[in-house]
Amino acid sequence: MDQFELLGRRLRVSWAQSTHSPAGQQGAPPAPPPAPPPSVPPGQAPGQAPGLAGQGPASWRCTLLKNMVGAEEASDPELAGEIKDECAKYGPVESVKVAVLAGQVRIFVLFKEPPSAGAAVAALNGRFFGGRVVEGAPYDHNRLLAGDLTG
Repeated sequence: MDQFELLGRRLRVSWAQSTHSPAGQQGAPPAPPPAPPPSVPPGQAPGQAPGLAGQGPASWRCTLLKNMVGAEEASDPELAGEIKDECAKYGPVESVKVAVLAGQVRIFVLFKEPPSAGAAVAALNGRFFGGRVVEGAPYDHNRLLAGDLTG
């Protein structure tokens, strides 16, 4: 990961330096206690992608992407095709639906197979795209097919 680019800056990755000093010697103050583990919503297993509590990747085929583009970019006629090409890295894509609700762009990617949707959420959630941090989550494909885009 050395020289990884993030927000236009190259990051240098190296080993951490220990500030621990041998007993009886004065040195750097002790490290703060570790942060508590993040809370996990009821019905969701630790490490499971957010959304659809109690249902794992074996049951959903749709990925909802938020904050990937702004409302002004949502009308680009090539956007759905570009997203389909990007998401095809994770498996066969059936369709891409771009919706703007209350000024927020929601992109629904319907995969042919549930593992593909899970792989897309894992890869895209938290990823930087055009200076934005993408929010990726599973979405009930039955709601999408019924026209419910409230996400």
